[in-house]
Amino acid sequence: MGGRRHDKFKKMYAYLAKMEREGEVFSLSDLADATGYKMSSIRTYYGKRLKGLLVEETDDDGVYLATGLDGFDEDSFIDYMTQRSSPADVVSAGGEPVQGTSDADNVTGEDAVIEGLLAQSASCFKLGLEFYHRDGVRGRILASSGLFCDAWRMLFDAETARIRGVEQLTDSTLITPHRGLGEVLSRFFPNPRDPVRRNLEWMSHLHDAAAHLLVPELEPYLCRLLQSCALNYRRRWEAVAGRRLFERGAGMLAMGLDGAFADFHQIEARYGSHLSRQITALISALHVEEGELATEIFCADPSLHLVLTPRVHETHLELATHHTSRLADESITPRETYPYNSVEVVHEINKRLPYTTRISSAAIEVIDAQHDVRSDPGNTLYFHDEEPPHHRYSSEYVEWVSRAILDDPGWLERVRRSFERGGRA
Repeated sequence: MGGRRHDKFKKMYAYLAKMEREGEVFSLSDLADATGYKMSSIRTYYGKRLKGLLVEETDDDGVYLATGLDGFDEDSFIDYMTQRSSPADVVSAGGEPVQGTSDADNVTGEDAVIEGLLAQSASCFKLGLEFYHRDGVRGRILASSGLFCDAWRMLFDAETARIRGVEQLTDSTLITPHRGLGEVLSRFFPNPRDPVRRNLEWMSHLHDAAAHLLVPELEPYLCRLLQSCALNYRRRWEAVAGRRLFERGAGMLAMGLDGAFADFHQIEARYGSHLSRQITALISALHVEEGELATEIFCADPSLHLVLTPRVHETHLELATHHTSRLADESITPRETYPYNSVEVVHEINKRLPYTTRISSAAIEVIDAQHDVRSDPGNTLYFHDEEPPHHRYSSEYVEWVSRAILDDPGWLERVRRSFERGGRA
């Protein structure tokens, strides 16, 4: 991946990982010496990529600590350091995907390749939805999971091309057309317990390794995996493409199936003890992981399904119970209205600040405490989510904090001093 061109990034990753592992402090000049970069380059990388995520400044001026390297391997670290943009960068300032449709026939060069991949990915995904909703068909889980995995793979290719250039798609050491979805997930989700990654790994496993176990009796349970996969895909596709995935037909995203999940005695009576034991092991493993991850990003709640509502826009979806049309308290709306978690909000604010001015996650905690941001969970700035990550922030919060710092360079320091005194800013 990149050959000698990335040798210095490899040295940076090794040095920072060592510093974090051993709990040692360092200076930027130490980092420059370890990597071979000029100090001007190190300051740029620190300001744009490392500060607040991988490197924290201590109370002593010019002394730093490495943190968070355990979420990266060498390749994902290099991807992060060299990316030109990210899905978040193509979302409008209001936190919603850019409206309108793509005029794919009029784009050329790299844009044409990217638009082609996005279009193929979306078509594959929608075909999976269409097959899933056909009446009277067998094998809906198998067919839809395969089409969803293909759609995700093409989406990752489009994202790679947008971030690092089309030439990366033919780099034999990065992503090639012959490698499966499972082989590239770690590049996009470095954390092996990331719920989106685990959802996709399960989808890939069901299609590639457990196809013979996908009996119709399992569909009311396994459809919950597909439900989460579909909603995760929609969010990521719209972030990469910068527009809506659906102008019509978004109702197909509702993937709940009526009917009770058959018990294992019924499955054994119909398919025999050998297959029943395999099915039991599969579902038991899935059930255990569902409990461990405890998020609908991995597996949708069995008591909820999706309904169309007129709120926000015509393709907006919310969750409702199977037994009533009343909108449930848990819905997709908070994640759309408050798109940033406590790590992402730091990066969004820092993108609006000069390189000489950066905030950290600790500063967010202080700001929130001093301005009672979290005292009323669900206000226009902040939402307390019931599933991790619990802290969610709106675009209004990002604009408020960044504008306060830009308009008054002393604002953040006054907030900090007031917090230490136990007063108000």
